[in-house]
Amino acid sequence: MVHSDHLSLLVTAIVVFEDISTIGASPPLGLSISVGLEIGGIALSLPFFIAAMLYALAAILLLLGMPIDSGASDT
Repeated sequence: MVHSDHLSLLVTAIVVFEDISTIGASPPLGLSISVGLEIGGIALSLPFFIAAMLYALAAILLLLGMPIDSGASDT
């Protein structure tokens, strides 16, 4: 899959995207915790619902962006 010469570049790219996603997801999750604590009851699960929706959105974007393999081998 990834040539050993490019492995460190791949790991660096993964870490950068993880950090960017953490920076982007922290404010909405923090706000949802505050709102959930103010409302109480079932709203305490609001951060988990928002996290699930963000993961679902990421999965949909990933699936839509993946090319369909024709089954032919590249060897």
